[in-house]
Amino acid sequence: SGLPWQDDASHGNLHGQYSGPVDQALRPHGQGTLVLAGNSFLKFYGQWVNGELISSLMNEDEKRDQERANNFNRYRAKPSNKHKKKSSREYRGKSTSFSSAVFDGSSVMREPKDPVPTNSSPTGTSKNDPSYRHRHEKKYELGDVARTPRDMVIHRSKNKATQSVSSLKRNDQVFLKRSNGLWTCAVLAERALQPTDGEHSHWYAKQEIDQKTMELEEKMLFATNENGATKVLRKKHWGRFVRPMQMDDGNKQ
Repeated sequence: SGLPWQDDASHGNLHGQYSGPVDQALRPHGQGTLVLAGNSFLKFYGQWVNGELISSLMNEDEKRDQERANNFNRYRAKPSNKHKKKSSREYRGKSTSFSSAVFDGSSVMREPKDPVPTNSSPTGTSKNDPSYRHRHEKKYELGDVARTPRDMVIHRSKNKATQSVSSLKRNDQVFLKRSNGLWTCAVLAERALQPTDGEHSHWYAKQEIDQKTMELEEKMLFATNENGATKVLRKKHWGRFVRPMQMDDGNKQ
């Protein structure tokens, strides 16, 4: 246990302490757990082969849900004596017709006569349009728990992490570290100068701020769920509690 490991595909951004079976070269090999460096509270489960992560990482809640689903599927798969077994001839006949339907391409593999252009949505909106991408390419909804650290932009130093968060724009999706230690999806709703000594959970409107008498600092306001819950963070906390969302192409959202 406590074997140092890093994901080469993430250029070292994803790294931590691995616990679980290893191969002869002492590399992770099998089902194990990964505790992220600098985040000992957050444990992920995955499958490794010869030191390489070959599955998505799951947090504890997702692992528990998967185990429940697997147990349920095994229960449903048990044969029942109430149903008479069909003969091999019946199965063989059905299997032959199914195979021909799949492999001859006559039904399931046929291309549509008028395919939708690859750069357009079914409604005619270009997929290159920012509004289309914002609506259709979200991997997370508000409040969803991070499924894998690969979906986060992770920096080893707090300064670089703060700089990364500073480049966020309104409506960008991020992950926020919650009081229970989980990282959940949120959206940057606003960023502006706010009173330094103001209520930590209150977002002040412009008319409430007197720049002559108040000491101000930059803060961010995040929407954390569909019910309107919000979180206000001071700039000094950005690098610790906020992580931008990683896009599929490896760039930050």
